[in-house]
Amino acid sequence: MKSICYRNTFLFVFVLLFSALDGKAQDRQFATTYQSNVLGKGQRDLEIWTTYKNSGDGKLALLNRLEFEFGLGKRLQASLYLNQSAMRIVEHSTQVPNLTNSFSVSTELKYNVLTLGSSPVGIALYAEGNVSVEGYGWESKLIMDWRSRHHLVATNLVVERELKLPISPNAGNSSETKLEGVVGYMYLFSPSFGIGLEGTTERELSLHDSKGESASEFVVGPSLYLARGTSFVIFHTYKSIGRREGVGVFSSRDIFVRLLIGVRL
Repeated sequence: MKSICYRNTFLFVFVLLFSALDGKAQDRQFATTYQSNVLGKGQRDLEIWTTYKNSGDGKLALLNRLEFEFGLGKRLQASLYLNQSAMRIVEHSTQVPNLTNSFSVSTELKYNVLTLGSSPVGIALYAEGNVSVEGYGWESKLIMDWRSRHHLVATNLVVERELKLPISPNAGNSSETKLEGVVGYMYLFSPSFGIGLEGTTERELSLHDSKGESASEFVVGPSLYLARGTSFVIFHTYKSIGRREGVGVFSSRDIFVRLLIGVRL
């Protein structure tokens, strides 16, 4: 599984880098922290994400996401996501790996309430829905950011809800609710190069057949932003530095690596 993940990641990244050599992209500097700006009416972007997660206890995940963004008006932007994930879990009792693949579709709306530049602080509202054969979910964000010549700060307040359908007639439903606070800081040496930090504090509540388990986590790590022309590449990684969890709660966020490339169509 690990060699497959590495090989797929290499091929995926090669295709992304090749596709990003020309084109124009949305002005974005962070990998996990959202900003308040939106595309203008009629503008279209393509963003391609690849994410690797390793919990350090036999659980690995590789996630790929293809995002199409559309500017619908002066303040409104819509997106369509195609998501694919591969997961490897090694059971401690048998040491036999269990491999799974899943696919889902997501759609997003982002509304710019205050525009950064004409206002000292940018503010946007965000909503996303997700559906797959395993279940469905939704996510909402309050986005705020501030920028000077060399400094960019953004913060997101996030509520996420996911419901997984039973895989057999005798199995019960399970659900998960997440509350997150996300903060990103970027020092921009130039409009095409920046280095910064992104951090997330998260609180999870998982329910299965009315039995609840909770977990909390804080993660932080560096981000790198590069632009060639008006295309961009963003790299972000972190390792969990603090986690408290209930029995049986699984999170693969101990080690995290994400590469994101954007191209204007």
